[in-house]
Amino acid sequence: AISEFKQPDNAAKLKAAVSEVDGAADPMQAMMMRAAKLIPMVQEILAGPMKEYGFEGDGAVMAGVAQIQAHAGANDTIKDGVAAIYAALGGNVAALENFKAGEVEEEVCD
Repeated sequence: AISEFKQPDNAAKLKAAVSEVDGAADPMQAMMMRAAKLIPMVQEILAGPMKEYGFEGDGAVMAGVAQIQAHAGANDTIKDGVAAIYAALGGNVAALENFKAGEVEEEVCD
């Protein structure tokens, strides 16, 4: 799922949204705008991969991410992937860009 964020179109959309809201003069307003813009974008990006695992509909994407986090246990790669998704929700798109795509899927499938 993290690899979806590395797709050029998705990365560009997220970066544009962060740039737009970071221009707000009031930090509280920027935080609210960031949540209003980024949460739906992240959910849309993750909707396809999460649907493959039975998470679909309103709120299902974030519920799925929360379940992945709860089951990560001692798997640092999965924990780091979930942390990168939550960081993106907060406006830190670089966390997703810097995450090594494919590590989560490889470890889960092994």
